[in-house]
Amino acid sequence: MHWPKPGFSLVVVGIWLAVLVLEGVLLFREWRRASQAVATLAQKTQERGLLARLLPSPSEENLAAMRAADVATTEAQSLRQAGWRHSEDGKDNPTPGTSVDSLIALSQLHERLRTRAANAGVLCRADERFGFEAYVNVGPPPELLTDIDRQQREVEILVTALLASEPRELLGLKIEKLESSRQTATSTRDDASWLLPGQRSSRQEGMVETDIMQIEFIGSSATLRHFICLLVVSPTTVIVRRLAVEPLTEPHTSPATIDRDTIEEMRPQFSRIKLTVEFPRLVGGVDP
Repeated sequence: MHWPKPGFSLVVVGIWLAVLVLEGVLLFREWRRASQAVATLAQKTQERGLLARLLPSPSEENLAAMRAADVATTEAQSLRQAGWRHSEDGKDNPTPGTSVDSLIALSQLHERLRTRAANAGVLCRADERFGFEAYVNVGPPPELLTDIDRQQREVEILVTALLASEPRELLGLKIEKLESSRQTATSTRDDASWLLPGQRSSRQEGMVETDIMQIEFIGSSATLRHFICLLVVSPTTVIVRRLAVEPLTEPHTSPATIDRDTIEEMRPQFSRIKLTVEFPRLVGGVDP
């Protein structure tokens, strides 16, 4: 009787052990995957239960509340797209019917814009009237009520866009004066505009009328770029007609005490900026 050689037996045993190890590794991997799947399923089940508890019950009261919230959101979006035509309390601003009503509306506008400037950290005079200095104590004449109401909306669009652009200071706003029936007809707005010469305006007799305004502020070049971009996308047509930029004077510092890099860092980043704009509209009161 012949017995296998010891070397051959060791090879067979080694192969058998290798197969057992490989099967053990594969089984361990499958067990680990199964454990991870069970843990993930348990977590998802827990999350689903939590979300189910957070969801309101499908009652008529909850459905009505969701419908009301959807209507309110839609109305708010429509008001924003209409050009900030609403006041901060959410009510529409009808055209004032009397000079006293217009005076009250102007006072509310002044207070609202000064408050926004303060909240935005923008310097602004406490007595700033935003171009309506002529109507501090007395309201506009009846024939100008509609025009003044329109200009109030335009001023609010202009100032709101500027405050959103983070200027350092709002220096003032000028509005081309309207003519009432009490004024003489010798000074036509097309020829005697102190904000913009008539030949540079987009006005066309019998076709296009405009409101011309000039806003002055202190800010950086980034402020100016952002401001103009906001005017471009404004729901009301705005045309930029004139721009004047005056860099602020550099503070005096002895070059012997600082190096060039420090001088560059201290170089003023703000300028005094004047922007003249037009709000055009077709004759008859329709915006183009």
